[in-house]
Amino acid sequence: MQGTLYGMLAADSNEPMVAEALNEPAPSRLYPEPLMSVGAPLKLWSMQRRAGREL
Repeated sequence: MQGTLYGMLAADSNEPMVAEALNEPAPSRLYPEPLMSVGAPLKLWSMQRRAGREL
């Protein structure tokens, strides 16, 4: 219920923050599930290893 009220308030207002939020680019598409469930943890692991070497 509150989300609907806040949405109506945001749609009816001329606040600069609302206009800025509405002008954000659309989100990019994600990779298919097998790649995400395997690739994301591998990428995080490699980034953590690289960060450990830099310290």
